[in-house]
Amino acid sequence: MRVIENFAELLREYIRGNEAQYPDLLIPRVRPVPANIAGVNFKGSVFDKGFETLNFKTFLHSIYPRERLHTDQHTVGSLQADLARTYPGFKDEWFESNGQISSVLLHELIYYQDEIDLRGRHPLNGNFDEPVKIVSYNDHKVLYNGYHRACMHMLLRQNEIAAYILRV
Repeated sequence: MRVIENFAELLREYIRGNEAQYPDLLIPRVRPVPANIAGVNFKGSVFDKGFETLNFKTFLHSIYPRERLHTDQHTVGSLQADLARTYPGFKDEWFESNGQISSVLLHELIYYQDEIDLRGRHPLNGNFDEPVKIVSYNDHKVLYNGYHRACMHMLLRQNEIAAYILRV
């Protein structure tokens, strides 16, 4: 197993090379932060913390321009309802215990996240080879968890990714 340490660098390089054609790949965001952080009291004030997200919908289109790989939120709501009905008390860990491990082609997946937060856990902080989590739903394979890893595989031009597949 390997840890990829240059996710942000690879992503920024990709964005620089494609920003003329896809100027909205990075989205600046501002999120309010609570005044009391780690025991430091800012006397009730709230300040904004800036960060960026990757416009994943645009990123997908830049990688696979001929494919329609993004789904709408209505489908996601139906998937989540059926997931809860099929697996009462569903927990993320159930992918490992009830799912089947397999290798899947990235361009055959359906994606629902519009953006990827570039501040959180991603291949820079985790294991690149850890399987993603996919829900097999209505003859589609929907990426449920693992967007940073899928993105990294796309940046490295790898067509396949290991996955736990849970059937609904």
